[in-house]
Amino acid sequence: MPEEYPDEVRPRSGQLTLGASGSVSRPPDYPCQRALFMAHPSNTGIVWIGNATGTLSGDTGFPLSTNGPGVPMEGLENINQVLVVADVVGDKLCWMILDDEPRIN
Repeated sequence: MPEEYPDEVRPRSGQLTLGASGSVSRPPDYPCQRALFMAHPSNTGIVWIGNATGTLSGDTGFPLSTNGPGVPMEGLENINQVLVVADVVGDKLCWMILDDEPRIN
């Protein structure tokens, strides 16, 4: 196990509480290649996810709803590359890192 990854517990997961509508948030700083994202089951609105620069919205993001499937993303270098916006303040994004070894180019 490399020294920079002392925690051997896998997989790593968490929730991100989102701010005001239109306010872009990012998951925490964790190196990874693959992650799964889902809307929290108690959300009342749509959560938009993507990696577009600038404003993320229904025009540029992918919708996550409480009754929808999770969205796996591959080819990441860090989970914080993903941008997230909620339609409703306080809605949450759930995430799980599926592979936390950094990508080797």
